[in-house]
Amino acid sequence: MDYPHGNSKKAVNFLPVAKCLTAQLADKSHKFADVRVKCAQDSEQFQPRNWHQKRYFERKSEVTVDSFLALHESAYMLPGFIWNITTYPDLVVLFGLPEFFVLLDSCASDMVLLSYDTTFNLGDFYVTTLVVQLGSFNEKPIIPVAFMLHERKFQKLHEEFCASIFRHLSRTVTSQQLHVCTDGESGCANAIQQSFPAWVVFTCWNHVIRDVEFWLKKHGATKDELVVYKNQIQNLLSADTDDEYMMTLESHYPTWSQAFCDYYISNLESRVRSSFRGKLREHNFAGDSVTTNNSESMNAVIKRFQDFKEVSVDKMVFSMYRLQLAYGLQLNKSIRGFGPYTTNTTCVLQQLNLPECSEYDDFLRTMDFAVSNNVNADTITDVAKTLQVAHVPNQRCFSVSTATGIVNSVHLFPKDMHLCCGQSMLPHNSLQVIAWHFTQL
Repeated sequence: MDYPHGNSKKAVNFLPVAKCLTAQLADKSHKFADVRVKCAQDSEQFQPRNWHQKRYFERKSEVTVDSFLALHESAYMLPGFIWNITTYPDLVVLFGLPEFFVLLDSCASDMVLLSYDTTFNLGDFYVTTLVVQLGSFNEKPIIPVAFMLHERKFQKLHEEFCASIFRHLSRTVTSQQLHVCTDGESGCANAIQQSFPAWVVFTCWNHVIRDVEFWLKKHGATKDELVVYKNQIQNLLSADTDDEYMMTLESHYPTWSQAFCDYYISNLESRVRSSFRGKLREHNFAGDSVTTNNSESMNAVIKRFQDFKEVSVDKMVFSMYRLQLAYGLQLNKSIRGFGPYTTNTTCVLQQLNLPECSEYDDFLRTMDFAVSNNVNADTITDVAKTLQVAHVPNQRCFSVSTATGIVNSVHLFPKDMHLCCGQSMLPHNSLQVIAWHFTQL
């Protein structure tokens, strides 16, 4: 091989970069020194050249044409999941499985609380999620209903998102007085009230206290002052009636500094007045306080699902598709009596008509990751672990719930099995027997 300029060392710069090395260079969690040490014994094309090369691949992996092309391809490959894609002037992607809106229509009276919140550190964008807590199950699980991926936090984007949700919901849900909790951002609350005037919007108590603490620290308050001011705001939020709220405010107001008085009137008063305990009871809210803990918990699930790594737009959208399918699978199994949740006696929920996906079992084993492992069961024991079995003595059979949530009836015939597979190949326990029979269906 003839090297350029007759120098073998310079030839390294002309070798194509291996794909596996490109992936390591583009991964922000891998330091350049670690990559060099790891690839020290490899050939030239598998070794990083310099720090500038790593920075190049890091920046190249952030925004690429491929991710946007893959996003549009996903819109065609996953019909109904992606509602709208806008790339200019701001990137906005609206998406969510329509089957979950059907679920909301069937259990509108059992919805405990809707939560609307925006999270970050998922990529070069924000993700706003509408989360619902279902009272149709005794455990009151929370599930993600719809998502908006956006670059900037403008009220017009939230208005577009809420308008899209409105078009997917029936009049039964939109005209009902449902409770929605937000973090207190005016853009979110205004957008919800504009699209859903019948819904009651509350402000998270934790965010109110957190904003007070942030303002006080910014203005040099001492630790003792932090405790006093936060307790007084907590007293206002805990007022049971309008009169008690006004009496508490009149007793605390003279003790506040003029700067904090101005801050409370301009930034906090409307949020506190609309969400203190008396207002919650006035609108028949069951709890003594209201928070966006449901959304915070869902944000934690999403970040664990991404393995706490920032990803591109197309990967984020597809990950949420897999996450919603996983929740749908759990609901289907619970409705059938084999899932993690138990339905109420008055529950009339129907099984969700979810899209077919061969990775259902993999969802349950890798809920913390967004990478598809395509794991298939190799033995009867592996199959048995993925099944949920209930014995029905009066019918002399076993009810077996598969990964898709469908319940099948399995009868055991030992004589036939002896003839088919021989005594030496019999599984060692009843669950393995059921799994063996089920694989023959």
